[in-house]
Formats: sequence, structure tokens, C-alpha cells
Amino acid sequence: MSSFIKLEGTYLKLLRYSILVLASVVLIISIGTAVIGLSNIGAFSFSSDKTPSVSSESILQEITVPVPTDMASKDGGVSADALEADLNQEYYARSEKAVKNFVTAYSTGGVTNEQDLIEFFRSRAISYNDQEIISSFAKGMAETLEKVLSNNTIINRAASESAIDIVNQTIDTYRNSFNKELARINEEKAEKEMKVSTTKAKGIVMLSVASGAFFAFLLLAFLMIFVKIELNLRDIAAKP
Repeated sequence: MSSFIKLEGTYLKLLRYSILVLASVVLIISIGTAVIGLSNIGAFSFSSDKTPSVSSESILQEITVPVPTDMASKDGGVSADALEADLNQEYYARSEKAVKNFVTAYSTGGVTNEQDLIEFFRSRAISYNDQEIISSFAKGMAETLEKVLSNNTIINRAASESAIDIVNQTIDTYRNSFNKELARINEEKAEKEMKVSTTKAKGIVMLSVASGAFFAFLLLAFLMIFVKIELNLRDIAAKP
């Protein structure tokens, strides 16, 4: 009987050490899967949205053949107070100045009055309904008109072509390029959101695995405690 008790005690010690190793492995798995899961659902990531940007150089390269178009009609009256309150008023004024200087210098016809021209650029910008995109559009339009309409090649074209047509082509080319860039960014954003959704779903699964592993660790920990108690009771009972 004494040999059987000793053998049983040995098995209990081996069981305790085995539970300790297994519990450690389960705890590591629990922590690892939890970190991966939290990372997948975006707990440790920071995102930022892009806004479309079109360089004036690219617009200048595209304008090779004049395509006459009429400047589109205004979308409605805008009060002077509203224009002054617009954060992008500086860009609208720069666009207006670039057009006015070009048309005045290289055209015999007149040019739309300052307020109407500013309102024209503003109406095109606010059609995007997003302040960051509006600002990017307004700034890019101003930079493009300033660069293109001061380019020597464009100025030489004004000698044989309508200055208004050149202005309209520049505006249309810029808007088309801007819209293409915006569409590309939106497409990338949609693809990214789809990937994020898939990654988050995987993260939730990983967190579920981590929770299960941690629960298993707790069970093993309690089992190890019970084994330790049993070993201590046996030691006490073995003492005279």
C-alpha cells in the first residue's frame, strides 16, 4: 500500500508539472491571439482619408488642342456675406484674378464681372459637399489657372485662338482630372473598407479563440491548485 501511495504521489507531481506547462502554453496562445485580434479590428491602427490633388503641370501637358466650351451657368445667387465667410475665398479670388488678367490681356471681348466669376468658381467647388475636397479643388484650380494662363505656350496660342476658349478648356481639363483622381481615391477607399471589414471579422474570430484559450487557462490553473492541495494533504498525512 505504501508503494502505491508513493506512486500515486509521483503521478500527481507529474500531473502538476504537466498542467503548469500546458497552462503556460495556453496563456501564451491566449495573449498572442488576443493581440492579433485587437490588431485586426483596428485597436492599434490609425487611418487618414486622402483628398484628390491634381498638379498644374499635368493640366498644362493635357492642354494641347483647344476644345471650345461655354462656361456653365451659375448654380444660383450667393450673397456677399456668404462668400466672405467661405474659408476658400482666397482661392476663388486667385482663380478670378488669373482668368481676368489673361482674358483682359489677350482678348478683345469683355470678361464676367469679378463677383460673378468668383461665384462661378465657388459653385463648382461646393458641389463636392465635403470641406476637405472643396478646399483641395479650390486650391488646385487657383494654382492651375495661375500656372497654365501664364505659360508662354498658352500665351502664344491666345494670338490665334479665343482666350475664353483657352480658359474654358483649362477649367474643364482640371475638373475632369480632379474627378478622375477623386473616383480613384473613392475606389481605393471602398476596397480598403472591404479589406478592413474582412480583417475585423477575422479579428473577432481571433478574440473568440483568445477568450476560449484564457478560459481553458483558468480551468487548468484551478486544476493545478487542486493537485497542489492534494499533494500538501498527502504530505501532512504522511507525517507522524
